[in-house]
Amino acid sequence: MSRSRTEILQDIGSVKESTAQRRVGRVSKKAQLLEDNNRETKEISRAVMRHPDTEVIQQLEFTRQRMAEEFGNMSDEALTWLLGGSSEMSRGGFQDSSTKTAAQKFREFLEADPGTIPPQRLITGIETIGTAMGYRAIHASWVEPPFTPQTSDQQMMDDKIQEIMKDKLTRPIGDIYTARGKDDIAKELTKPTPSYEGHIITGEQEDVSSASENEEEDQLPRKSLDSRKFRSEVRKGFPSWIGAAVEGGIEIRGHTSGTCPLTLAAIDGLCSSGKGPRSTWLDDKSNFESLAGALTVAPFQRGDYHTIAETAAGVNHYLVERAIKKGEDIENTPLQPYDAFKYGMSMLVKASSNDKALQTDNLSIREAIQEQSEVVISRTKKIDSKMKEYNPQKPQEFYEDAPKKSRSFKSKLIEVVGHKEKDYEDGYEADVEKSHSSRFSGFKEKLKQTYKERDNSHKVDLDDGYEADNERHSY
Repeated sequence: MSRSRTEILQDIGSVKESTAQRRVGRVSKKAQLLEDNNRETKEISRAVMRHPDTEVIQQLEFTRQRMAEEFGNMSDEALTWLLGGSSEMSRGGFQDSSTKTAAQKFREFLEADPGTIPPQRLITGIETIGTAMGYRAIHASWVEPPFTPQTSDQQMMDDKIQEIMKDKLTRPIGDIYTARGKDDIAKELTKPTPSYEGHIITGEQEDVSSASENEEEDQLPRKSLDSRKFRSEVRKGFPSWIGAAVEGGIEIRGHTSGTCPLTLAAIDGLCSSGKGPRSTWLDDKSNFESLAGALTVAPFQRGDYHTIAETAAGVNHYLVERAIKKGEDIENTPLQPYDAFKYGMSMLVKASSNDKALQTDNLSIREAIQEQSEVVISRTKKIDSKMKEYNPQKPQEFYEDAPKKSRSFKSKLIEVVGHKEKDYEDGYEADVEKSHSSRFSGFKEKLKQTYKERDNSHKVDLDDGYEADNERHSY
């Protein structure tokens, strides 16, 4: 008997037993619409990871082969330092256990025969290493120390990572979503008299979960991500990216993903430096989107690290930046939450298998995911957000692209702000000056290879919004 799309996805996208047991009695803090969308998009994500497209599987195997070629002969010390780039928060990565070290597990992963690793394990293993490479490439200070190489073996690994990724790193995503840094108001709220008094949106982690099928406890992340506090408006009457997403029925967790472009840069560097037809497969944008759907969009959603819209914004950022570096005459403009969500769902469809789960099904897996995606998207709506931070010295720049506002209305807004009338003040002024970030030692010099030196008032902010400070561990 043929099954409906719902029955197919409930079968192949069902939650694993340990996760189901852990969530018994859990009371969701999400509104019902967001809870429904969360459940169904996680079903889709699990289905994609368990049943990816054949071409995607072949590219994943090629990526694993490239990792083996580059890292297989390195020492355990070098591998351990690499893994430290994402080990604390990886969803299904390589952790020490009572019988094996993380480096030994990684080496076994690299040496396994092609086709013997389940697709979801292949995905989480490669994503873990790609993310680790990305964070080590910028010498991130929120990962496992030492942040910079301290031994000759660690230096050898660092040199290898820099060589692979030197032409692939992009501008920080915060350069495009300029209000992104200010949207996170957690630190502001700790002040005795916070300047932001508007509605606060909380990005809660569902639980500490693995994005793989493994039920072993050592596969769970070692540390939990804390909840996030976001402003709902950039200024009064102008929703933030987070505010617009929630108002439109779109899930949020940690804002637009800055991790995703780093992960994709590592994978792109590994593949393009290889040999054979698979080394150029990612040159095609559509192919890259298929891989990104399986490698980042699905596991980030499944592992409760980034939502589909947030990760899709990161994918778009990387691909547009890559095209610009190749000489294409295009502009990198931020995606609205609704557009990012639709883009992310389309990548999940592309990444999925076109086979049938059961021969008696009328729908293929991809067709079932396509139909369910359309249902989920139909529950959401497009709310325009303000992704540009307010500059009190140049208020007209903030209002010039105000959505659905007439020219006369914009002029009045500019005039009002110029006179500092309180009707349009929310007290949360944007600091135009961005300080340098010491946590990315030497990274600006690497960016000079591709981009001209920026104004000294801009900071290189490649973190994912999960603050890199001593008060909380983050990834």
